[in-house]
Amino acid sequence: NRKYFHRWVMEQHLGRQLTSDEVVHHRDDNPQNNDLSNLQLMTRAEHNRLHRFHCRRRDRDPITGKSLRIS
Repeated sequence: NRKYFHRWVMEQHLGRQLTSDEVVHHRDDNPQNNDLSNLQLMTRAEHNRLHRFHCRRRDRDPITGKSLRIS
C-alpha cells in the first residue's frame, strides 16, 4: 500500500493516520515542497471548494476581476 510523502509528513506531525476524507493540501501548489509549513490538512469537500475557487479566479483578470473568457 503506497503512501504519498506529504500524507506521511502530516501523519507524523499529528501522531495518527489520516482518514480517507482528509486531504493534505500544498499551500504553494508545489507538490515537491513537503515542508510542514507548506502543508494544510483539509476535508475532501474543503479541498474541492478551494480548487474550484482557484479555477474560477484564473478565468478573471487579477486587477479588474473581469472575465477573460471570450464569448
